[in-house]
Amino acid sequence: MYKKLYFLRHGETDWNIAGKLQGWTDIPLNSTGREQAFLTAEKLEKYPINRILSSSLKRAIQTADIINSFLNVPIMINPALKELSYGICEGKNKQFISLQYARLLHDMYDKNNPNRFNLSMPNGETWNQAEKRVLTYLNQTLENCTEEHILIVSHGRIITNLFLTQLKTSIQIGNCGCVSCLYDTNKKTFSTPELILKGFYKEPPISMTSKGEIYNDI
Repeated sequence: MYKKLYFLRHGETDWNIAGKLQGWTDIPLNSTGREQAFLTAEKLEKYPINRILSSSLKRAIQTADIINSFLNVPIMINPALKELSYGICEGKNKQFISLQYARLLHDMYDKNNPNRFNLSMPNGETWNQAEKRVLTYLNQTLENCTEEHILIVSHGRIITNLFLTQLKTSIQIGNCGCVSCLYDTNKKTFSTPELILKGFYKEPPISMTSKGEIYNDI
């Protein structure tokens, strides 16, 4: 049986504007982020969404609640959908991190590095660790979920990496950006990726590292 999944990144926060890594730090939406969620809700009304799954972080819950004020569907909140942990780098400016951890970031972003998904920021979470918690939750929940069109409100790195590893698709979405795919509940596989909403981009550009590399999506 197939389900249609809609992965939505949360609305804007003050740390998005400041270019700070958020990770598990529980930062709420700012006024712009709440407005983005309302505008996104109006666009999502035309889709037959009949359940919402949300990360347990405030910025995701607030986004989900605003959207659900339009959709009025069952909602489930779970920490398995929260952002990748960035360890001691949470709260740090991305420009500083791009310089301080240039070698580590190079290895994490090197497509030819077979170990890239086992790397993390200091005291943070690897993508393999994050992917395991996300997929374990989704596989169990979707198997027992009767609804067929499900909105998943999560975070930028979680959505981007999930589409990269599960669908071999490179995506970039702004705040309240949304991408969809089909999910086979029997095979537990994803297919047919599609960009629904590009989202809002207001985050500041990140300077180049000493090696001339730019990491504007960490």
